[in-house]
Amino acid sequence: MILEKENFHLQEVLGLAIDPYKFRAQENGLYFQVEYDPNLPVYLQGDPGKICQVVINLIGNALKFTKTGGIRLEFTQVADVSASQEDILLKVMVSDSGIGIAKENQEIIFQSFTQADASINRKYGGSGLGLSIIKEMVLLMGGDLGVISPAMHTNLQDQGGIGSTFWFTLPLRKAPQQAVPVRTTAKIPKKINFEGKVHVLMAEDNAVNQRLANLILQEAGCVVTIAENGQEALIAIQKQVFDVVFMDLQMPVMDGYTATRQIRMINQDIPIIGLSANVYKEDIEQCFQVGMNDYLSKPYSAQKLIQKLQRWIDNPGTLEEIPASSTSVSTSSSHNYINLKQMEELTGGMVDEMKEMLEAVIVVEKEFMAALNEWLIHQNHVKLATSAHKLKPCLYLVGMDNYREVLEKLEQQSKTAINPEEISRLCVELKTIFSEAEIQLEKQLMQYA
Repeated sequence: MILEKENFHLQEVLGLAIDPYKFRAQENGLYFQVEYDPNLPVYLQGDPGKICQVVINLIGNALKFTKTGGIRLEFTQVADVSASQEDILLKVMVSDSGIGIAKENQEIIFQSFTQADASINRKYGGSGLGLSIIKEMVLLMGGDLGVISPAMHTNLQDQGGIGSTFWFTLPLRKAPQQAVPVRTTAKIPKKINFEGKVHVLMAEDNAVNQRLANLILQEAGCVVTIAENGQEALIAIQKQVFDVVFMDLQMPVMDGYTATRQIRMINQDIPIIGLSANVYKEDIEQCFQVGMNDYLSKPYSAQKLIQKLQRWIDNPGTLEEIPASSTSVSTSSSHNYINLKQMEELTGGMVDEMKEMLEAVIVVEKEFMAALNEWLIHQNHVKLATSAHKLKPCLYLVGMDNYREVLEKLEQQSKTAINPEEISRLCVELKTIFSEAEIQLEKQLMQYA
């Protein structure tokens, strides 16, 4: 288990993690109270992903064992625990009005592979990631974790159960709010122009990828037809002559593999180039087995797309000089997740194009965040895998490609669904990152309004 160290806005990060459970509690007829100590610093330094993971697992357990009454969360600063004015001790308490925990079980519940009562496990299910893992996580961050039952708040005890209060403490460092301006300059000295003589069929269901490919190809002087799925691509080829086909592998209705097999039954000659965010050997081999001519991994740059196109057509195109442009991109945040350099280079810095592409990226990102929240509550692994796959190509456009590996890991874990603990860990980690990124993207979009 590796600790991250970054600056974060305490209430924003915790609020994003807590909100889905607040709605779930209200749906179950429970009240849900959250209190923050006004003396807590706004910005802290630590591992926000793991902090959220501990909090949401304690909330999840509280909801599981509470049928009437409600849940109360308190975030406080323990006074006078450090000689340094830059350090604080955060204390978090999650109290419920549930069934409570017998005194003799209050220590063993934190031991590995231990359930306080087998009958409780059968009735209510297990306890999230497992309290032993949660305690290990807290200890790794230098804190402590414990439980008090009956609950510390007598009003909770009076509302249907004995109640419990799980608490943990963490030493954290104060962090100043920082504004990190990022300036990017588009440098596209030349562009290719096929002068309307090259007809391209782009089979792609992702709106962001459609917009990106259409922009690149039209800027290069191609005539572009978009197909939303393999079936539409097959129909288009029967109606029109194309010089080349770019075929996404994973699409609804009919995937790229099936579409290529059927296209080869009626057209043996047209070049078909497979597109996928996956770069596994078996995917590439299957591309050639079904009759594709080539393969291009996503995300791709304008240069790579045009180079692949040039490889399979006879028309070399002409080169044109174009002016470089510059745009200022700035966000105010403790951590700047986005960088629009690649998007600006692809659009030539055209504001309208930047705006439309950003809007498309934000739609996909919001779908991903909704899928994360749904997993944390209902464990919908199919939706999570699909949304993670759709988001991967967007990372390159907004300068977040360094998170591609963890997103791919989440996608693969969600497809198998054999390790829900790892999926939950990845969800919490990515939720923290992409919640902040979404804020930054929307701020940037407002600058183009």
